[in-house]
Formats: sequence, structure tokens, C-alpha cells
Amino acid sequence: MGFRRAMMMASNYVRSVIQNFTIRTSNLNAEYEEDYCLERNLDDLNKKDLLYNTSLVITPNSYNERFLYATLPNTSLGNISFTRNTFAQRMNSLGIIETVPSENLLISSATFPTQNVNVNSGGTYTLSFYGTGSTSLTGSYIGSLSGTGVSDRVSLTFTVSVSGTLTLTKSGTVTLGQLTQTSTIQPYFPTTNRLNIPRLNYQQINRPRTNVFAYSEPISGDTGVPADTGLIVYSAHTWGINNFETCIKYDYTGSTNTSRYGKSLLTFQGITYVLSAYILMDDNTEPQIGTGATADFAVVLAGNPITSLVLKENVYSNVWRIAYQVNLGRSSLSNNGIVKYTTNSPKGFRTTGWQLEAYGKLTSYIKTNGVYFSKSSELSELTTCPTLLLEPLATNNITYSENFSQWSNENSPIITSNVSTSPDGAMSADTIQSNSVVNYQTIYQTIPITSTTGSTIVSYSIFVKKEQSPETNYGGIGLDFSASTGILRKEAWVIIDAYNGTVTPSITIPDSPATGLTINEIIIQDFVTYWRVGMVATDYGSNSILTSPALTCRYYSTLSTDGVSNSPGTGSTRTIWGAQLELTYTTFGGLGSNAIPTSYIPTTGSTSTRVADTLTINNVTTNNMMISDVGGTYGTFYVENNTFTPVPITSTPSFAGNSQVNLIFFQSSGGTTTYIRMRQSTSFYPEMISSPATSSYTFALGGGTLAYDYNKTVLSINGNKVKMFQNGVQFLNTSGGTEVLMTSGGTPNLDKIVITPGRNGASIKKMALYNTVLPDSDCLNLSTI
Repeated sequence: MGFRRAMMMASNYVRSVIQNFTIRTSNLNAEYEEDYCLERNLDDLNKKDLLYNTSLVITPNSYNERFLYATLPNTSLGNISFTRNTFAQRMNSLGIIETVPSENLLISSATFPTQNVNVNSGGTYTLSFYGTGSTSLTGSYIGSLSGTGVSDRVSLTFTVSVSGTLTLTKSGTVTLGQLTQTSTIQPYFPTTNRLNIPRLNYQQINRPRTNVFAYSEPISGDTGVPADTGLIVYSAHTWGINNFETCIKYDYTGSTNTSRYGKSLLTFQGITYVLSAYILMDDNTEPQIGTGATADFAVVLAGNPITSLVLKENVYSNVWRIAYQVNLGRSSLSNNGIVKYTTNSPKGFRTTGWQLEAYGKLTSYIKTNGVYFSKSSELSELTTCPTLLLEPLATNNITYSENFSQWSNENSPIITSNVSTSPDGAMSADTIQSNSVVNYQTIYQTIPITSTTGSTIVSYSIFVKKEQSPETNYGGIGLDFSASTGILRKEAWVIIDAYNGTVTPSITIPDSPATGLTINEIIIQDFVTYWRVGMVATDYGSNSILTSPALTCRYYSTLSTDGVSNSPGTGSTRTIWGAQLELTYTTFGGLGSNAIPTSYIPTTGSTSTRVADTLTINNVTTNNMMISDVGGTYGTFYVENNTFTPVPITSTPSFAGNSQVNLIFFQSSGGTTTYIRMRQSTSFYPEMISSPATSSYTFALGGGTLAYDYNKTVLSINGNKVKMFQNGVQFLNTSGGTEVLMTSGGTPNLDKIVITPGRNGASIKKMALYNTVLPDSDCLNLSTI
């Protein structure tokens, strides 16, 4: 068969799958979104005709209030259960933020006609609406709720004692009705003449990536750098990757160190940085790094060799990328580069592609040519195609997330309530303004934290409306890890440029003892008319030193007058909404809340907790999506996802309901569970743990490749053994082999797959099952990004 004909047949098959899928979901009256993205996903799965072999394909394009509909099989077997226990937040395909609550049980909620709703015995429900009329409840519960005004939202929470029908009869003016099976009032979510619960998320966390080396490909004659020493030659060279134009050639003198440094680097206290470079040895061998005779060169910062190597990978034809993680103070560091000492080997080498980036993550190469350069997140495709949002368990510890008049204040900033449209479309955003050039004017809430010997990881976020013209004074957020001034006061700030959507972090630890405070990450999300700005910080110790440890989160009406350093000043009005504070304590094995800001959780006087979402695929082997016999289970599992990797776990979790760390469960029909989770130590290691067995079965890292926020993962399951592939690399076990035992014994029939998010949540782009064990070559092909 000719190549062109084969491609046409593959394309025709993809189109036929889409046509059948759209007909089926239309007949089911299901929501359907983004046909173009579905075609792209299926084309991607059809590499080497692998789409023909799938027994299940999930692309988050169609759903209703009960199911996420699989693309294949095109029958009821493809109805996937999805549990969204409470509310979550998403961005729709138009870029508008929507709140996805627990199910609004009312139809035509805008006009709220009289209607019947099925309710369950023991269930707690909350009814709410706006208006001056009233609603009576009869049937399974007897009660009533009266409105107090057109702009007032009233609510009634009640518990049903008998399952059956609840009749809601309205009288007078009643609008925007909502009934949820929750114990608290939820953000309003409109419904039409059918229940409507979006499951899909177009939102993407946008972490600007900046290379703070002014010249990533060092040049001769660069001003403001120390003089080169030894045998340094600047030249062009064909590297084969990244379109490098220039590089430096190092050679050995035996009597003088050979060194080349870049310009001074402006760094911030408490932030973890990753320093990386590309190396090509003259003899095409693996580079050895250090100061001794067996090493070829050393990497230095501030003139000192560093040793915290996290990556040394042959990325292309003996071109090696090396990377280091370092924690640096706030300063301007000089003498940063590569040195070949007289004590090193005589081997020569070339280097280029120097990069220093913040927040502890190694990303793809960012070229600079005289100035620092920032690039957006590498996952721009996820902003235009839907992903299935799986939200983790999380608590917003701020008691008034939208009503800032209820916050305490310092030096009386001007607060005006409910004067601007918020990201969810309601008139609930407040404004804040400073009128003093002498004192910082802030609003704040103080939250008690558990006194432990561990560290406290905090994520604090807020929505700030975009400014339409350049700013002269800048607002910002702050975290104060002490209950009062002068008592181990440790503060972290982020200055916010609401016009450009940029931020500047800073930290102060003025008191003694100066235990550590780290800004782990700064998050910026674009919500069309708002920025969501978040800071993740770690406090090492004050919560164990203070008698009554507490955390104060602040918003500064003016934090800076130049966008760089902290200073009070008068400022224009800033519009803010949706503050959120999430905590975790590492003493408890990372089982607290989250390490990054999760979807917004509204509060109206008390803290609020969102329960983790769950995706369940039942009857996997019963429906031949994978095969089971006396030898075990046979098949292949594929998932493509974003932010599926949790932060470090310091203790082994239990199996029961531990949705904070468990990512993928494979459960046998007999109740025995085998699950997979990702764990971080020096790098990211997949680990398989079986229950009730206590042993764990671990993969070693294959090929030196770090796991990124965006992963394609393939699990090849062959009886009682499994192979794992991720991002085009096959993982090895701790003995160097390719397989890992799935359980300590027995032949599991893995009839059920349950997916819950890690602490950072997850966005699933597509999933697939095969009822055959795919060859390693196909697994590598599927997992390659």
C-alpha cells in the first residue's frame, strides 16, 4: 500500500470516529466542545495506526451532568463516571472564568420556575436565590425561604430525612435559583432547561520563564564582565540543536586557569534557581565536572564551584546538557560561569546555551542576546484545547475571600465594596486605594497555623484587575510569618504590575535567629480582564519557635513606587477579588493542603474546603478494555496530562481515601489495590505500591530525564509485571531491568481504574487503553512529546 493511500485511510478513520461520536453525544443531549481539538488528539493517537488498536479513548470533548463520554468505544461502555464533589473553577473556550459548583439541581435557574427535584435521605442541601418573593418546600422536606431584596441573596440549608421528591414552589419575584447538595451556599451557576455542569478546563497556569544570563551564547567583548583567562576562543560551531550560533572553546594550559564569566546576575533571596549549560567535549566523551584531576571543568557561581548537579543528559549526539539547583540570596552575583582549573584534566571542550532560571524547574532553552528574556509557559496548546480538570482536596483559609471590608487594615486604605464586575461576572469586586506617601496602607487577615517541628508551605493568591495604562505606583501581596512585629518577623512580598502582568518578589528576615524563608514559585494566570497572582512560600521554623504561631496575608494598596523596591506612596485605585490562602505541613507527610494555588474557593465568613475530584473507569477487563486470565492482566494504559506531579512526600500514604498523593489506582475485582504514584527525591521517581502487601516496587530514573509539568506516560501491563515509559524514555528498575512486579504475588485482575489528583491537581488532555500489550517501540512512540 502506498504511503499517500495509507495516510488517507488513517485520516478517513479519524473522521469516521469523530462523526460517530458527535452523532452519539447529540442523541444523548450532551455538551460537545472543540471539534478541532478532538481531531488533533485522535491524529496524535493514530501514530503508526495505533488508534485502530484502542479499546478506550477519552478526550474531554463531551459530557453531561453524570458522565464524561469516551470517544471510543462509541457505546454506553464509554460512559465514564466523574465525581466533582464540590465546586471548582475553569476557564471556558471564550476565555471567561466559570465556577463549576456541586450540581445545581434546578433547571432554568434564571427564572426559577416551580419544579420537582429528587433528593436523598440523609443528604444536606442548600437553597439560594435573589428577589423579594418566596419559595416553599414540600414533599421530602417542609420549609420555606423568603427573599429580602432584588440584590440580596438568601439561603436555606436543610437535611432530608426521607428520600423522594422535593417540590419547590415560588411566589413573587424570585431569580437566580440554586439548589446544591452541600452544607454551605455555593457560587451561583446558571442552568437552562437541562442540568449543565462543565467538566472541561481551558485554563493554564502561566509561569513566565526568564533567562537572567544577558548572553546565553557568550560573546567576545561583552562589557561589564571579568576578563577571560587562559585559552578561550569564541567561534561558530554546528551543534545540531537549538540553532546555537556561537560558543566558547576551552583548552588547557597547565599553568593558568581557563575561565569565562557572564555579567553579574540579579537574584532574590530564598528562590531556588536552576543553572544549566550545554557541553561538547573534544573527544565526544561524557563531561566530568569538579575541581580535581578526573574532572574536566567546574561550574561556578560568585566565584565558587557548585556541586548540586541535578541533570547531566546526552541530549543530542554527545552534546550534554548539565543543570544545577541552587538557593541564592538577594544580591548581584559576579564571577558566574565555567572554569577549567589547572588541577583538571587536559581535555578541551565547547560550551554554549547558558541559562539561569528561577523557581527550581529546568525548562527548554531560552536564547538571550544582550538582555534578559522571558518566555511564557511551554504548554500554550493547553489554553486552546480542553483538558479534564481534576481538582485536589483544598481549603481556602481566608474567611472573607471577596468582601475586603471585613478584613483588618493598617493605616486606613480606602475600600469600596461591590463596585466592579468580578471574573465570574457578578458585581462583587472591591477597590482599594492608598492616600499616604509615608505609611504602607494594607488590608490583612491573620490565620493561626499548627505549631509543629516541620515547615509550613503557603500558597497565597488574589485576582487583580488589569490596568489599561502604565502604572506609576504598584500594589502587591505579602506574607508575614509571625504574629507581630519584632517577633521573628519574616516577610515575603510580590510587587504586581497590573498593566504588564509582571511581578517582582522580595524577602526580608530582619530578626534573629534568621531561620529560612523561601519563595518557591510565583504564579500568574490570565483571566481576560484580571490577573490572578499567586505566591508559594516556605517558612522553615518560626511555626515551631513561636508560642502562638500565626500567618498574616496582606494586600498592599501601594507596595512600590518604581516596580522594583518596596516603598509606600499614593496610588490609583486597584480592583481586587477572590483571595485564597492554602497551607500544608511537611511533618504530616505532605497530606495537608496544596503547594500551588488551586482553583478559587469562595468564602463568606468561614473557611471552606473543596473535596478532591475522582475519575472512575469501571469494568475494565469485564468489557475487554484490558484482558485478564489466570496469568494476570494484559494491556496498555496511556495518559497525557499537565501538572500531575506532586511536591515531595515524606511518608508512605495509607490506601484509604488518600487523594492527596495517589494518582492512578488499578483495582482488582477482588478488592486488592495496586496503585502508582509519583514521588520526588533528588529527581522524580515513579513508584508502584501494592495493597495489602507492604512492599513497594520502584522504577529507577531512565536516561537522566527529569519529569516536567507536562507528561505523556505509558504503562505496559503484562500479567503481573509492568513497564513504564514517559516522554520518550523507558524507565528502568532499581536493578537495571525494564520490568517491575506489580504485586508481591498473585495474578491481579485489574478491573477498575480510579484517578485522583495529586496535591497540585491534574489536567488530563487524553487517555487511552489497549487490550493488547504494545511493543516497546510503540510505547516509546506514544510517550514521545
